[in-house]
Amino acid sequence: DFISLITKTNPDGYQKARQLFGTDYDFAVYFQKKDGSVLGDKSYGGLADVGQLQTLEAENIVRVNRVVYFDETGDNYGEIYTMHVVVWDLGREKRTSKKVCENANNCGLCNVLGIFIPDYLAGCQSEHILCMPPYPAKDPAKCPI
Repeated sequence: DFISLITKTNPDGYQKARQLFGTDYDFAVYFQKKDGSVLGDKSYGGLADVGQLQTLEAENIVRVNRVVYFDETGDNYGEIYTMHVVVWDLGREKRTSKKVCENANNCGLCNVLGIFIPDYLAGCQSEHILCMPPYPAKDPAKCPI
C-alpha cells in the first residue's frame, strides 16, 4: 500500500505520505536483503536511487535501520530484511548553496559575487566561512571551470 501511494502514478502520493509520517522533511525507505542486495533495486520516497541516498549530503540527515519480517511474494513465507529509513533536510533555511560558495571561492569569483550579489557573498561568508577577505585567487586544482 505504501509503495502504491508514493509511485509516479500517484502525483500527490509523496506529499500524502509525508503528511502520514507527520514530517515536512524529505524521506526515502528501502529494504535490504541478507545478501546486501536492495529489494526492487530502488528506494521509495524522495529519491529512488539507493546510491544517491548513501552519498546524500544534506544539512540535516537521519538514518534509521530496523530488522523487519517481509513477505515479498504474499505467500506467507517471508524473510528477514533490513528496513532503511532516511530523512533529510537540504538546508533550505540557508540563504546560499554551499556548492556555489565553494565554486566561487575556488575559482576566484568571490569579488564578482560581492559586486553583483552582495547578499550572497555575505551568506557564503557567514554560513560556509568561504569567500573571506582578502578574496582567494583561482585554485586551478579545485576550480571546475
